[in-house]
Amino acid sequence: MFNKKIVSVEVLSSNVLKNLIESNAIYKLFVDRMNEYVGLINNQGTLLFVNPAITEVLGYSENEVVGRSVFDFLTPEGMQEIVAQFGIQAQLGPNVKWPSYELTWIAKDGRHIPTKITPSSIPGSTATFAIVTDLTVIKAKEQRIRDIMEVVPAGIMEIEKDGSLSFINNSGLELMGLNREDISKDNIPEILKKVMDVVKQTIKNSDKKSTPVPISEFKVITSQGKEKWLLGKLIFINSGRDKLYATFMDITEDIDQKQNEKMLEMQTHAKRVSDQMVAGISHDFSNSLAPLAGYIDILESVIPGNDPKSIEILMYIKKLRQACVPLVALTRRFQHIIMGTFGSPERLDVRSLINLVVEDFKKDNQPIKINNQFSETTPNVVMGQQEFLSIMSHIIENAIKAINEKGDGEITIETKTLDLSETESRFKQRKKIFTHIEPGTFVCIKVNDTGVGINSEIINRIFEPYFSTRAKGSQKGMGLGLSEVLSSIEKNNGFIEVTSSIFEGTSFYIYLPVAKEKGFPS
Repeated sequence: MFNKKIVSVEVLSSNVLKNLIESNAIYKLFVDRMNEYVGLINNQGTLLFVNPAITEVLGYSENEVVGRSVFDFLTPEGMQEIVAQFGIQAQLGPNVKWPSYELTWIAKDGRHIPTKITPSSIPGSTATFAIVTDLTVIKAKEQRIRDIMEVVPAGIMEIEKDGSLSFINNSGLELMGLNREDISKDNIPEILKKVMDVVKQTIKNSDKKSTPVPISEFKVITSQGKEKWLLGKLIFINSGRDKLYATFMDITEDIDQKQNEKMLEMQTHAKRVSDQMVAGISHDFSNSLAPLAGYIDILESVIPGNDPKSIEILMYIKKLRQACVPLVALTRRFQHIIMGTFGSPERLDVRSLINLVVEDFKKDNQPIKINNQFSETTPNVVMGQQEFLSIMSHIIENAIKAINEKGDGEITIETKTLDLSETESRFKQRKKIFTHIEPGTFVCIKVNDTGVGINSEIINRIFEPYFSTRAKGSQKGMGLGLSEVLSSIEKNNGFIEVTSSIFEGTSFYIYLPVAKEKGFPS
């Protein structure tokens, strides 16, 4: 397929050469007329004979070559290589097949001639016979392939027959976080060793006659410590020598996306299972709570309440009713979890929804008085309806618990409108705490109770998850209610404040932005 010239080189001792030439004139005539390059060299490295083919390719006359050292016609790298190969041959001995190697010769006009030398010993002598192949055409083709490799965005590696790396393009270096000067025969970076191990294993498990061969995705760590996933293929290109080319692409983003999708699928499945479990619990809980509330009403109605024993029983019935309050609230939370969301934002009538929550609580907390003091022009707000109901339920539930701890009291709910401009000192103070808020008009909902109050030492912690003001042994919850309230209010660009005095009561101030005139349905 390619134009090749075969060069036969015999390294003979002077005596062997003399006897050979004198005893076989026909052999000399044959060698002189060969198109292949033939030369004789002694063990000192001196050229004793060259045929016309050698002088023609090197551009020298026979007299300019014969008697000179072979090193005069080699590149510095070629000199080092031939010395190393002489050493290898001496170690192996004459009865072992010697490995082939490459030498680059220098012609008279300065041209570099790459060659492949396959040496072998001559039995019974110290002479060496070698077939030398001119690699000029092959090397040129390989260089063209490398030039193409450099403009390809994918990482490409050129691999020798023995599985060693002979070249890697700039995209491959960038892919692995390497510089070309980082790589040498004596210094192979760890990431490159990892890639080469994968390539060698793929070569071992494949039929190189059938290409491309896929290289399964694998993970590497770059020299900068970055984790990457690579996917590749092995391709055989016939350039005149048995070489393979491995291409690689960075698929880290694809792997991350697959992992995220898998994680999302697992989370979705877990939520589905959780929702089903919570739905079952909520259903059974509600079914058990309904008759309990009914039995409390029946007991209260049949106890006369005139004698001390009856009064004591009624007191316990009252405590039993109070103990049911957090259970009712817990059922509502279960319902919110089952819904998954609090619904889409919509324009809400604050007063009517507060009344709805209050009436619900009054059914279960008859002794506690709940007063409404709404302004006549309370604007609408925008948020999910169930989310607003949940906020008010949590706040009123806490107020009822505080009153029950004290023993008596009442709740007052007020609404008003508050304008906060950017230059106002009140806004600036609040902006330092609630960095997300913007100037504008807010609806303020104040929920005041005359209950037990909150200690000043812990009032700043009441919005922390899992923190509870309830004493040990009391009806203590998980401490999630107020943290959920804060999260919901801030999500809707509002904020919440609280003031409290021990044994006098607590006031919560909920600020929500007034709904714009357009943009949300009523």
